[in-house]
Amino acid sequence: MNKQIIIGVLAVILIGGGAYYFTSSKSNVASDGHTDHTHEQEDMAGMEGMDHSKMPMMASGATLAGTRINIKNQSFKSGSQNLSFELFGQDGHAFDESLLKITHEKKMHFILVSNDFSNYQHLHPEFKNNLWQVDVALDANTGYQAYVDIDSNEDGAETLRVPVIVGTPAAKSKVSQRETTLSKDGVSIKMDAPKGFLSGHENEVTFTLSQNGKTINPENYLGAKGHVVALGDDPNTFIHGHPSEDGDSEAHFAFTFEKTGTYTLFAQFQVGGVVRTYPFTVSVAEGNSTVDESQPHDH
Repeated sequence: MNKQIIIGVLAVILIGGGAYYFTSSKSNVASDGHTDHTHEQEDMAGMEGMDHSKMPMMASGATLAGTRINIKNQSFKSGSQNLSFELFGQDGHAFDESLLKITHEKKMHFILVSNDFSNYQHLHPEFKNNLWQVDVALDANTGYQAYVDIDSNEDGAETLRVPVIVGTPAAKSKVSQRETTLSKDGVSIKMDAPKGFLSGHENEVTFTLSQNGKTINPENYLGAKGHVVALGDDPNTFIHGHPSEDGDSEAHFAFTFEKTGTYTLFAQFQVGGVVRTYPFTVSVAEGNSTVDESQPHDH
């Protein structure tokens, strides 16, 4: 059974000095280790039921609603560089590593993806000198979305989003890979979704890996057989999925998409100690009442 975490975006504003402040509100729904975690970030409209939807944005150190990020970098350039930030809890105090739980072997999962989906990075910041720090590789004149996936002792599991901009981003269409089999460095992966993709329903997806024409088993990567992040045209939709523990050469996932549209499934698997990313583009159609969710699932 999938459990969902709903994150509500209250505000993302730019403060003097290049610091981004981000607040969020969330429902108190827990998540388990090997199912998909849907973080559906919503606009301020329609958030009447959220605990903190009416709370104002406040300055650094003040009491405010929701978790926020303060990115310390003054500006970004192309190439490899350090990105550092502070993370504040609901009562305004900073989160260090002692206040975050380990999920899939890490205290924090940092997903950085360019707006055209051509650059995807799954990273794990470390807490140094009272800052969360991570090395990133950025392209010139490109806009990015950074997603910080955490589970704190005080505020629970949530995902925060903040934009990262290098220069003046050029208008680019999203990379589309609609093949059901993709290959990289001699390792191929086949995606199978027998019932297609429908909004509002649990969608079963199976990934099978092969090398030199033979099926192979994915290695353990961050406590699971693989990781898949699904992103759509709306940057406020973020789904981080993990496979069921079925012990065979196939990796079974289940995703629930709240809206119709085009999504990219960034599937990551480890083979031979190397983690490879495969971006599958899929279309999610309108769900309907003829779909029988009472049937048993094979994951």
